[in-house]
Amino acid sequence: MSLIHNKNISPFYKALLQHKDLLIKVYAGEIGYTPEEVEALWEDMDHFFKNLSVSLEGRKKLWAQEAALYHSIESSFTLRRCGWGNILFVPPVNSIIPTLPIVITSAIAMGNSPFILHSRRCPQTFMLFRSICNKVMPEVVFLEKEDDFNIEKVFKDQQIDLLLYQGGSHHFPSLLNACANQGVYPILEGSGQTLSIIESGDDDLIKTYATKIAHSKLFCKGSICSSPNLVFIPQPYIKAFTSYYSNILVKKYQEKDGQISANEEQLGIKLNALIGDDWEKPVSGVITVNIQEAIKLLNEDLNGMVAICIPYNNIGEVRKLLSLYRYGLQISFYSSSSESSLYTELKARNNVSRITRNKLQIEQKSILPWGGYRLSGISKVQDYFEKFTKTITIED
Repeated sequence: MSLIHNKNISPFYKALLQHKDLLIKVYAGEIGYTPEEVEALWEDMDHFFKNLSVSLEGRKKLWAQEAALYHSIESSFTLRRCGWGNILFVPPVNSIIPTLPIVITSAIAMGNSPFILHSRRCPQTFMLFRSICNKVMPEVVFLEKEDDFNIEKVFKDQQIDLLLYQGGSHHFPSLLNACANQGVYPILEGSGQTLSIIESGDDDLIKTYATKIAHSKLFCKGSICSSPNLVFIPQPYIKAFTSYYSNILVKKYQEKDGQISANEEQLGIKLNALIGDDWEKPVSGVITVNIQEAIKLLNEDLNGMVAICIPYNNIGEVRKLLSLYRYGLQISFYSSSSESSLYTELKARNNVSRITRNKLQIEQKSILPWGGYRLSGISKVQDYFEKFTKTITIED
């Protein structure tokens, strides 16, 4: 295919840079991140735009090689790639920056027309993006999510060809059904896992750690997060942690009657399928699994706002589990020690995109997207250029 270098892409990036401070301030306020954390996310977007031309040319060469190989095998056919057409993107709330500008640019570069579904949780952020796009990239359409929102009606009214949904996998069945009914190709990417590792501490520190994890921004500023936190805890502290965590969570969500138990029930169904029905649920908001059960859960998309606690006896067990994790890691690390070989080890790993130490020190690798190779824990495929094109064969 002929890759499209849209004349509006460069002005789009320039406009984003002109509004950088305002975008960071507004998004941080709405999502609950600090401005410094959003600044770290912005670096990933910078990296994408600065390497856009190289990425496009690299992809063009790979596709040309693919087409040549196919043509040599099936000489009566020619392989071509083309855009899908109209793409509906449902972005993840926790990484609108950098994901939204990257998706918009990638979709247009591949010759598609992007439609963006608003997030009710970040209305001002979306208003800013819509205002910027209206001026420099008017082909981008932002859709409001009304009270009577119906995804099938959107598919039909906007003549959508491809749905890219990034979020909780509990929506997958209904979305797949809607796509099948309207002939829309689905790319559904689940939320992945967030890991917290408690290496050492005393009773007071364990209470502090439980508070930080329960109020973590990874739990989406007090809303139900579609992905629970996997928490590694030394065996002696498991009872103290679960007690503190449960009390904090129940108090935090006491106005949301029934939602904790409802999400635990939903998560319980998935756990039963994966590891059997003998897992321990000692207190509300916390589920405890053993090391062998945890191995089966690491690479699964799980739903619910509970913490899944994994007690361990030695740090070697944590190392073993992390070595089995296939995707990018986003880790919160807690330790009373100023020196930690595991923390140093994790910083050096190439699939750790972001690691915080005691929720104070932040290590961000801008070369990796938010969430490492999984794009904020939501994508097993790094290349949006690949997603936004389809392969067709033309008979010679």
